[in-house]
Amino acid sequence: MKIATANDHAGTRLKNEIKAYLEEEGYEVVDFGAGNEERPVRLCLPSQSGCGQGRM
Repeated sequence: MKIATANDHAGTRLKNEIKAYLEEEGYEVVDFGAGNEERPVRLCLPSQSGCGQGRM
């Protein structure tokens, strides 16, 4: 099963912990979130587009 994640820069650390747990449990995680805690990004459109294009 695929699970999409997305986060802003403030949630990067927690997102990474959740992502690691999900991967350990055998889920495929598609990460649309910020890659670090310093740079805010726009998240809604990329995660929605990924789901709508069958990537999820």
